[in-house]
Amino acid sequence: MANGNNKIMPVTHWELAYRVFDTLIAALRRHAYPYDVATRVYSKETLPRTLEPGGVEEANFLLAVCCYMRGNIRSDVAFNGLANLYDKHRELFDPKQINCQPLAMARLLEKELTERRFTRIEEVCRQWIDNFIKLDRFWDGDATELFADADYETLCERFICRPVGKFNPNHPDGFRGFREKMVSMVAFYFVKAGLAVPMSMPIPIDFHAMRIIISNGLITIPGAPDDYDLWSEKMSATARELTQRYCRDRGINPTELCDTTWFLSSVACRRHPGNRSIVTKEWQGDRLRTIEVIPWAVRWTKQDIMTYRSTCGRCPIEETCRWLAPSAPHYRLGKLQIRGPRGKPPQLALFGGL
Repeated sequence: MANGNNKIMPVTHWELAYRVFDTLIAALRRHAYPYDVATRVYSKETLPRTLEPGGVEEANFLLAVCCYMRGNIRSDVAFNGLANLYDKHRELFDPKQINCQPLAMARLLEKELTERRFTRIEEVCRQWIDNFIKLDRFWDGDATELFADADYETLCERFICRPVGKFNPNHPDGFRGFREKMVSMVAFYFVKAGLAVPMSMPIPIDFHAMRIIISNGLITIPGAPDDYDLWSEKMSATARELTQRYCRDRGINPTELCDTTWFLSSVACRRHPGNRSIVTKEWQGDRLRTIEVIPWAVRWTKQDIMTYRSTCGRCPIEETCRWLAPSAPHYRLGKLQIRGPRGKPPQLALFGGL
């Protein structure tokens, strides 16, 4: 059954969602697990050594970082790699220099990204160069100008190409690589950096946010088959509505809610053995492609039990989390699926329970 079937509609369980989000926000604020061990992806300490924070240079650096906030490379790896690139070639983050010599800058960028073994190099180079040229031509070479007098809806108008995917180099609006998720992502960075004021907006609806939402049943799709692909525009739009409304109703800065879902999923949820996968690949031409994603056979070894106790056993929303949502099908096959119930080790009683 296709994701576009209009008979299959997401349902938001508002009371449960607010209760779960309230619990996560409370845990974040008191630095309870996993927020006592989570490492910030973005902070002043992770900026390039040669960058002066708090101004145009930081804003433009963050705009470039958004080229790699798509999940096929770890956020911290991308952030650190681009910080090192800035220290070596500051000119690659200067819209005016890129606009003056785009071909030379594109060749240099391709060379540097290749040496760092980054992914999607051709796509990222096109996005990076075209966006910085537009930034220089229409926005005074300053990404903070995009946020001037802007709410989330205005940001979407300024960042998202209309029609979607149709980049127009001669119009000030519409940047490559931006849809609603990436608008929230760049706003997240700018608010965190103090380059923009907090605003009413949805959190970036990425895999981590969706894993928390679906594994706790905050949004469900009644009547969907077991193997239904939950990665759809309907689900994303429903999740955006939920997170924006929650933050507005509770007076929560959306960056806080984003931190709760991202860190919980990336630090704890990924370690449940039921979320592990075996990925088979084979060469097709000059590319190594994923053929199949196979669930890991959970045996509840002593190590698995210890891991469970230190993650799920300490999770602030353990009692509401019902489903497994592995990352491999999403990152390898572009699908978001429930794998089955989130199992618990039957041997827990031997170790004194949780």
